[in-house]
Amino acid sequence: MSEANNPPLVEKTEQPTEVKSEHTEQKTLTDPDATSAKTEEHPPQSEGASAKPEEETETSKKTDSPETSTKPEESDSPEESAQKDASETPSSQDNKEADEQKADHNEKTDAPTKSDEASPEKPKRKRPNYSKKPLPDGIRELKDRHGHVIQQLPIKNGKPNGVAEVYREGALVQTLTYKDGILEGEVVNYDKSGLIAQKLQYVAGKLNGPCEFYKNGEILVKNIFKDGKQNGITTYFDVGGKVRSEALYEDGKLNGGFNFFDKLGHVIRTAHYKNNMLNGETKVFYPNGALMEVSNYIDNKLEGKKVHYFENGLPQQISYFKDGKLTGPPEKFTQKGKPDKTSP
Repeated sequence: MSEANNPPLVEKTEQPTEVKSEHTEQKTLTDPDATSAKTEEHPPQSEGASAKPEEETETSKKTDSPETSTKPEESDSPEESAQKDASETPSSQDNKEADEQKADHNEKTDAPTKSDEASPEKPKRKRPNYSKKPLPDGIRELKDRHGHVIQQLPIKNGKPNGVAEVYREGALVQTLTYKDGILEGEVVNYDKSGLIAQKLQYVAGKLNGPCEFYKNGEILVKNIFKDGKQNGITTYFDVGGKVRSEALYEDGKLNGGFNFFDKLGHVIRTAHYKNNMLNGETKVFYPNGALMEVSNYIDNKLEGKKVHYFENGLPQQISYFKDGKLTGPPEKFTQKGKPDKTSP
């Protein structure tokens, strides 16, 4: 196939990890020491809780870090799909006929063909580097075998410059901004309905700046990237566009505070992460803002004192942990602050 028929292969833009946004009413918290840190994984599922704890468990549940892959997942880019659609163009048919004629000639002369010889596996096709390979100025247009336009690329000074457009079945699926053959500026991906699915910012071919992910036209996640990695605050939204959680990233990892909010915007949980793991103090709050529970983690494991409070501010249960395991029976209290001798 001639160079004019090859679509530009640009850096893939991945799909974001799906963020759960269908939040339901929070289930009653009945076991303060078995409260799973898995609630840190996503924006809060609910709010509201009761103050009554259950019996202590021997070990605390495993804690997993929240989803850190808000970068889009690897998938076939529209450019690669365009290559597949264009694989049967007239020029490729001409090449096939030439190959058949060559094979007939080889059979008649009994000369061995290249296919008869042992050869190593063919290397994967490399993406063209537009910053080095000059192209004729103008709009470089690629069509599929049915004559439908699947890509338009503006060329200036021999390199892609400006906004390129990618189509699938006649619908716009992607726009990319180039500067001297390198992604520079906004890349927008569209869903099947024509609504924006992703807005990504590139600098010198890498994700840099705010990157937003949408579902049915509504924003779900807003990230900040630097040199291709998450850096700064990542915000998660519910279906109605309200903030449900915020997390701090450094160099692509959770490092810092992770806060969860109810539907009214009240803080219901705060946690701290280091290298994608729970480290430090975690707090849970009642809907009225009163402290419900405070605990400490080291590398995703409960460590030290954990206190569950009544809504009046007095402790209801005190437990101690070592390496994620209870070190003894918990201390229980009544709402008046006296030891609860009635509880087993």
